[in-house]
Amino acid sequence: MIKHKAVIFDMDGTILNTIEDLADALNFALKTNKFPKRSLLEVKSFVGNSIRTLIKRSVPDEINDDEVKAIKRRFY
Repeated sequence: MIKHKAVIFDMDGTILNTIEDLADALNFALKTNKFPKRSLLEVKSFVGNSIRTLIKRSVPDEINDDEVKAIKRRFY
């Protein structure tokens, strides 16, 4: 028998509904960096593949990586 020391399970969207928390964190980070707030529906459409991807989908295409990193620091 194989013994496991840990089990990792992504509960977001399955057991937990944290989209409002994600939207709040994103909008705080966007506001702090002088970008417009996003609606809950927009945030839902941006979610998937990473926080960095969420942020990139939330801001204009022309922002640079340093700005994305600054927003990500405020997100957390």
